[in-house]
Amino acid sequence: MVCTIISHSLDPFLPFAESYYGRYMKTRVIIGDEHDSYEQFLSWHRLTAEDAMSDAIQRSGLGLVVDADDILVPCPRRYRDLAHYIREFLARESLYSTAVAYEVFDLSAAPDPYTQELDVSINFEEPLLKQRRRWLRSESYDKTLLSKVALRYGDLHDLQSHQKCTDGDLYMIHLGRIDYGICKLRHAIFAKDKKLRDEHHWNLDGGKYRHWFYQMDTDILQRLEAIPEHMMAAL
Repeated sequence: MVCTIISHSLDPFLPFAESYYGRYMKTRVIIGDEHDSYEQFLSWHRLTAEDAMSDAIQRSGLGLVVDADDILVPCPRRYRDLAHYIREFLARESLYSTAVAYEVFDLSAAPDPYTQELDVSINFEEPLLKQRRRWLRSESYDKTLLSKVALRYGDLHDLQSHQKCTDGDLYMIHLGRIDYGICKLRHAIFAKDKKLRDEHHWNLDGGKYRHWFYQMDTDILQRLEAIPEHMMAAL
């Protein structure tokens, strides 16, 4: 089995994703650096994910296609690791599995009273979740990344061809906001093209990045939950 990782060549999360998935299977990386517009990127991403999934299923009967900041982690109370989850998934009648998404937050630059000064820069050589305290349940990020059948996606793994088959024991840990500085660097990489930056609001000027990072015009910070103890060692 092969895990396909879709990424930008300079994505700071790519080495971690390769290392994590590489513990359990072979990995291959598909790079997409040059796009004339955000719409073009979304179209490329959708077709790339669909083709990679179909190719993997034809070769081995199972496909796993992720973005570099998407880390699948099964609940450690039921599964030893991702390999254990996949073995049990193969024995089920289920054709695909939709993971429940949680977005981990770095609160070092958050407004009061949410600031967590102990949220220092992330160290990818140490367990990640032990270095953070809060995450957000994010239904919009629930993704179907593991499948025995070909799938059709909308934007960024939004499942279109089938109803989601949610497994509450499979977590999709989204790393996009796990480190304030790394995320800003990532935006700088993705926003070198002015057209892309303007279309996707990748604006790093003044306080706009901080406002975007913490979604200050929403209630996201109020909805953050403590990361459960049993998940701390899982990633």
